[in-house]
Amino acid sequence: MYNFGKYLVIIFAIYFFPMQVYSQRSIYGLQPQKISFNYDVNSSEFDAVSIKKDINTNITSPEYDRLGIKNDEFAYVKGLNNPIIKVQFSTLTTNVNYLVKATVVSGEGIGNVCEFFVNACDASTKTYTVKLDGAVPSTIGKRTFTWKWEVTAIPTTTPYCTVSCADFYTSHTYYTLYDVPKEPEIQPRLEILDYACLCSYGDNTIDDICNDILANDDLQVGFKYDYYYVTGHDCSFLSSDFVRIISSLGIVSNLHLWSAIFYPNVSYGDMTKMCTNEILLLGYTESEEYLFGYHQWVQVGAIQIDPSTLFAMEEDFWGAYEDFLFKKYKSSGSVYWQNNYVGQLIGCEAPEHRMYSDIGELQDWAGPNVNY
Repeated sequence: MYNFGKYLVIIFAIYFFPMQVYSQRSIYGLQPQKISFNYDVNSSEFDAVSIKKDINTNITSPEYDRLGIKNDEFAYVKGLNNPIIKVQFSTLTTNVNYLVKATVVSGEGIGNVCEFFVNACDASTKTYTVKLDGAVPSTIGKRTFTWKWEVTAIPTTTPYCTVSCADFYTSHTYYTLYDVPKEPEIQPRLEILDYACLCSYGDNTIDDICNDILANDDLQVGFKYDYYYVTGHDCSFLSSDFVRIISSLGIVSNLHLWSAIFYPNVSYGDMTKMCTNEILLLGYTESEEYLFGYHQWVQVGAIQIDPSTLFAMEEDFWGAYEDFLFKKYKSSGSVYWQNNYVGQLIGCEAPEHRMYSDIGELQDWAGPNVNY
């Protein structure tokens, strides 16, 4: 009888305890229900910046909602250290405390969640503010990563033995920007961010970003490959798109518009047409002279950038590029054609005979592969 009892104990230990552990694993469990990245729309100190799904639809927090079947993109300023997220969990139990952590297991993430304590009393109701261990990538890009959430259950009633719960995975797509988005794209939409990050992926300086948006020869994307100059108005659309792209990445710029003035009764010397030097327009294979009624380009810092010609001039004055681009002006007076003088104060170029604006004419977003 004694031996028989010993065998019963062994059988009980072999079969009952694994079943008990399995039963606990099936009952205990905690999963991230909602994750917010852009939780403070008025700040980007530790959280994401505001972006739009399209021109009419804002992306709101929480960006991830498991039951709401929501998993939206978000955007960070590059190099942000220890970003903060907000997490709300869901669980079927009320008498269990939890230890929770999350580790990036694929892709390039924004940091790991160090293990922290979740109290049984508010496991399904409290929103936890969590500072991540890590940093946002230091270069421009669009990336996807996966967190592996690992949870350990600690029952509040006997037995108090800890139990490892089933792992849970969440995947997220995000953009890294040079800085907080600027006018006119202070809340950029995904289609602009997609193109901006495609062209300048891996860049971390303004010069590299602007040059790759003009022409990224490695990836064969950018204005050189995706845009075409077709009509006399294209300079306005091209420069507007360039401004929208770089402003979505957080780069300050302004438009320059140099134009003839069209009055019903023009006086002597008023500019009516502008003749360029031999230039190569976007989409053309040969350099030629062109007659413009007006021309528009972009200034970024001390650099004049003309998307219509893929040309960039490092000169902190709009007139330097105008001097470079044009050679003659057609006037309404007895001097039919007048040479382009250096500077913008003589003859046709005098302020009273032409129009100049450092605001320019901003057009709606057209996007790549569009013939205007």
